Amino acid sequence: MAHNPITVELIRTLEAIEQHGSFAAAAEHLHKVPSALTYTLQKAEKDLEIELFDRSGHRAEWTEAASHILQEGRRILTALENLGHSAQRLAEGWTAQYSVALDHLLDFQHLVPMLSLARQEIPWVPIHVKQGALSGTWELLLDHQADLVIAPAHARPDRDDIRTQPLGKIRMVLALSRHHPLAEADRPLTEEELAPYPVVTISDTARQIPALSAGLQWRRQRFLVPDMATKITAQKEGLGVGLLPMHRIQQEVLAGDLVIKSLASDQREPDITIVAGWRQGDSDKTHDWIMEHLDLLAVN
Repeated sequence: MAHNPITVELIRTLEAIEQHGSFAAAAEHLHKVPSALTYTLQKAEKDLEIELFDRSGHRAEWTEAASHILQEGRRILTALENLGHSAQRLAEGWTAQYSVALDHLLDFQHLVPMLSLARQEIPWVPIHVKQGALSGTWELLLDHQADLVIAPAHARPDRDDIRTQPLGKIRMVLALSRHHPLAEADRPLTEEELAPYPVVTISDTARQIPALSAGLQWRRQRFLVPDMATKITAQKEGLGVGLLPMHRIQQEVLAGDLVIKSLASDQREPDITIVAGWRQGDSDKTHDWIMEHLDLLAVN
């Protein structure tokens, strides 16, 4: 084929025929004479070497090929319409998309209030969500793979071009499986008592900047897992011990699957400050909208 015979005109013609039930009614809807509509169909049939309608009976019937073109063509029409709108928004100063990187300490529910409002007020900007751990979350920002990070302040790289805003603190607790030998202890636990058990640790997702480790730093045995959901499950099943964010394990604690224990005074659980971080100098309408609504990301 010298050219692509699947044109917007053909798709709109097929759509009009389906919606209005006949060639004549479709031609009237498209403000065409019937012969012009017939020419569009016949030219496409000739170029594609197929039949769009079976005309052997009293009434022209849709072929499978025509139905397929219409079904897929509607997606093309929608994409073209969205393309036009997005081009207008880009010209107005909005971005084609925006990416938020969420650290493993937080779950997706944390972003829902902002994402819901964004769908109402700026639906033309797709907001993509990514996840990282420790230094790896900040690396997404440095590599321009994310426009905003929600992450622990202590993992923030020492860079002058990063700006942050505190969002709150997360309470970290020592959580043991209800079947753990130390689950019934009625005293703060010491390093010596925990030493025989591996600590469940999430792997830092950083690939270029120095990786960090978090939690029970004095532990020698480590059981590495890829994300927080796996860490919670591993500790619930008694595969190790470790610190967990309290807001992520409330159901497991209420169900009795995890037991909260305290640490000896010299090893108390830290509260982790969570911040929003972005690159200095980023300025467009999307980023400005996000900055105006950072309060929706507050950590309680």
